[in-house]
Amino acid sequence: MTGTVDDQRRFIDIDISHPGATSDYLAFATSSLHRKLEQGLLLSPGKYLFGDNAYVNTMYMVTPYRQGDVLEDNYNFYHSQLRINVECAFGMLVKRWAILRHPLPSAMGLNKITSLTMALCKLHNFLIDQRIERMTSTDMAHLRRGQNISLQQHEDDDVPNELLHGGEHFDDVGTNEIRRENYRRNRIATQNNERLPRDVLKDDVTNQGLVRPTPRNWE
Repeated sequence: MTGTVDDQRRFIDIDISHPGATSDYLAFATSSLHRKLEQGLLLSPGKYLFGDNAYVNTMYMVTPYRQGDVLEDNYNFYHSQLRINVECAFGMLVKRWAILRHPLPSAMGLNKITSLTMALCKLHNFLIDQRIERMTSTDMAHLRRGQNISLQQHEDDDVPNELLHGGEHFDDVGTNEIRRENYRRNRIATQNNERLPRDVLKDDVTNQGLVRPTPRNWE
């Protein structure tokens, strides 16, 4: 299962199509989420997804700098503070529902497993919404402006009958074309003096004077 979460650690998209050993990028590149992003059907202007370096930096996906200067390292720190919500959401999901702490029986079949997972993610979101409702009106107004995306119900034809192949990382060769196309777009954007969202956000971090905190025991 791959998942996309918002700043409140609610699941806004999940996908169960590949075996567990499949790389993150292959699972993403073949997902309906990727198709919608490529078609510009999902994100409002100024909204982006944050992913780690398993993904490619694009106009809709913001990734960390691999090896950069101090300013890029500052950006990477705050990028990781947003991205950690994904890890926390999965941790909350597993801790909240004991059935996920053990392998699900294969006799359940993918249809039932997908439906079960969708139901647990929706209940996870519901409980977070209930907590948010008890927040102050100012906080609620801020969240409403965020225009969060609801986790949509899967249609019957979205539920897989069997897992796609891709349980070994060498099967990612088929996605190299997608990677190359994204890199090509980035080069064209740079040549046309267009700035990718990552560079804009890095400048925002710099202009606000935000730096990577230094633990006291390191001083």
